[in-house]
Amino acid sequence: MRLTDKSRWSQRHAVDEQALRRIRAREEWMDVIAGSIPQVPLDVLELGCSPGTLSAALMAGTPWNAFGIDYSDDADEFVKAFERIGKTATLYKGDIFDTPIDRQFDVVCSFGLIEHFRGRELDELLEIHHNYVRPGGYVIILLPNFTGYQYFWHYIFDRPDLDNHNVGVMNPGTFRLFEELGYKTIFKDFNGVFRVWGNSGWLGTWFTGKAVAALAHMVSGGAKLLSKVGLKLSGRSFAPYLLFIGQRPS
Repeated sequence: MRLTDKSRWSQRHAVDEQALRRIRAREEWMDVIAGSIPQVPLDVLELGCSPGTLSAALMAGTPWNAFGIDYSDDADEFVKAFERIGKTATLYKGDIFDTPIDRQFDVVCSFGLIEHFRGRELDELLEIHHNYVRPGGYVIILLPNFTGYQYFWHYIFDRPDLDNHNVGVMNPGTFRLFEELGYKTIFKDFNGVFRVWGNSGWLGTWFTGKAVAALAHMVSGGAKLLSKVGLKLSGRSFAPYLLFIGQRPS
């Protein structure tokens, strides 16, 4: 079952190079990936790739080659994002479920994709990750963590967007398929310092939307300051992300 439709993924645009650098500096999970995947020429396929902001920030300065598949009207933004970091990306435009790609890749990844599915389509999507990665290659799956204290933020301030997410998939047990297939688990854990975002439930007026966005900035900034003095709010209760990295057996 899909929890979103095509309109949910329209009108998303790639950001400029300076914003990409800020994202790269902010996101701890990118350091985990960079330290886990060989820094050699690799073909990397992102499922649900538009607008390419996260993958471009991650792959800037690496020898990795970018490929992506997406069905949104703005799928071309993926290519534009990589142009901003001096890379040429290959886009396959179409629905992941019915647009086959006749090859495999060294790395298959998705960032904020699987949590928008449940049931049979979720199982099929996990299998698609596996089917596109070559033996010895890597599967990377990142999804937000809306459990723990994160759940309360999204329930109160971001309920419309929360309803587009399968919160039940936001746990490490989601990746058992890869363990059953013999993958070597490189990383499987919650990641990052407490940070909140989302104000979709308070957009009725300009003031309320801005006020909630400012509150999110203040809460996230406070957690960042606490981490600098040794009190890191992370783990399942606080971390903003859940990350899996697995290597397919050769």
